[in-house]
Amino acid sequence: MANGIEKIQIPFISGRYSLNEELTLEDLQRISAPIIEKAMQPIRKALEKADLSKEDIDLVILAGGSSQLPGVYSRIYEELGVEPRKIPKDLMLAIAYGACLYQKEIKNFPKTKRDVRTLGSSLGIYVDDGGKKGVKLLLNHNKSLPAMEKYEFDVSEGQTTVSLNLVTLVGNSDRVEKQLKQRNLSLSGDASKVVVEITVTENRLIELNAYDPAHPEKKAIIQLDSQMMTKEDIERKRSELGIEVVSSVNKLNQEPCIGIDLGTTTSELTYTYRSEDQLDKLANPDVPSQYDKYCFPSVIYFNDRYDNPEIANTKACNALGDASSKDKLCREFKVADRNKYVVEVDGHGFKVGDLSALLLHKIWDIAKLTFPNMNLRSAVITVPAAFDFDACQETFNAARTAGIETVTLIDEPTAAYQYYSHVQDLSDSNIRNVLIFDFGGGTTDVAILDVKNDALHESNEYKDCLYSVLGVSGEVNCGGKNIDDALVAEIKKRFEEKNNCVLSPTGEMRLRNEVISAKVKLSEYYSEIGDE
Repeated sequence: MANGIEKIQIPFISGRYSLNEELTLEDLQRISAPIIEKAMQPIRKALEKADLSKEDIDLVILAGGSSQLPGVYSRIYEELGVEPRKIPKDLMLAIAYGACLYQKEIKNFPKTKRDVRTLGSSLGIYVDDGGKKGVKLLLNHNKSLPAMEKYEFDVSEGQTTVSLNLVTLVGNSDRVEKQLKQRNLSLSGDASKVVVEITVTENRLIELNAYDPAHPEKKAIIQLDSQMMTKEDIERKRSELGIEVVSSVNKLNQEPCIGIDLGTTTSELTYTYRSEDQLDKLANPDVPSQYDKYCFPSVIYFNDRYDNPEIANTKACNALGDASSKDKLCREFKVADRNKYVVEVDGHGFKVGDLSALLLHKIWDIAKLTFPNMNLRSAVITVPAAFDFDACQETFNAARTAGIETVTLIDEPTAAYQYYSHVQDLSDSNIRNVLIFDFGGGTTDVAILDVKNDALHESNEYKDCLYSVLGVSGEVNCGGKNIDDALVAEIKKRFEEKNNCVLSPTGEMRLRNEVISAKVKLSEYYSEIGDE
């Protein structure tokens, strides 16, 4: 590379035309700038939720692979006035490592000696009060988890069903941020009122319990469609997806503490043990040559038929360059529309949750083969801070479908802090408020933690395990993928205007692979010359 210039050359990319373009460091910075600017919004929202100003932040940590892109460091510094700290090693594994460290804390320490997590987003409900329709706030975004609220409403004579329309709200206002999936209640025939207990668990899952207040002891008389999968639902979904789970047998060996980063572009599984400090990662025996051996590319290709997909392997990744495979290929599905099928194959539709289950099952099966003498039952799985309650529920359901019996969810920036505090001793510092900026492949996520938590310290023995999550925020479809899209659009436009032709889908897929490679090389060059 000469002076921050990367050549992109693809022979005969469109008929007789070959592509010969340059992508410069200045191009990358210019094209990335609007997306990096959009990524500042979750910082402001998280500060507002935490009721803090930027002057209150003592430490800023950069996480996520896209945080190394040119311009990210300087823009964060400009936004907060605090020099960001980079994760000193194993950046691409930091979130997965943080997840397995969190699993270690779950196993080693009682709940009273662990973190305090908050709702993250305010939860509300659409109401119709005497014909006046509106939104009622149920739970504040900074409510500690688990959190519960009751809501009571009248039932018309003969009414047999009631629909609960839950929403997330902007701050603590009555402005709707997003409408969640509808929950339905089946009523007993003589109910005149219904009380619904709405609980948000520590996994940010919504659990419902409903009863007639005239018969509070008979809560089962009202049946709920709560989005929680029953054992029968899980078995049915496994059958649909062709997932076979072999039940664990009792084994004497200790189960490792497992963390899984279910990422937009790649996923990773890491592990440690309760009595050890060493962290390790699971190798992918089917990994394509262009990836590190511990990577599971988040790519699924339905080559032959719907029930025999290629997952996170060479065949799946080779299909990325073949436009004829486009209708059977799923990539970056984590940030796809969850209300639609991502792909339909042989009349079978697959949503985000289905694809997540297939990918997790592949990873979990390899883990079980790697540890044949151990019981593998539980894992901590990371989710973006931008995920709403429904997305968390779908991830939880996917993990259960994949064969993971006990699932804990943790937001990605908080997991990054778990790892950072493991490799950087903060115990003797005056740091209280830590902001983690996680700029990943498909999402931007921010968490603000109070790592002092004086009121919770009953003994110094557990000091390093305690923190409170003060505020989280995130932006879906704001990450490295979006920068890739913008770079491809720029180079494609140059080529088509120069040659007066239209690039085919196959040509565009080839171009994307070369552009991503050029972006990585320019970013590596930039980290060498630095902006610090």
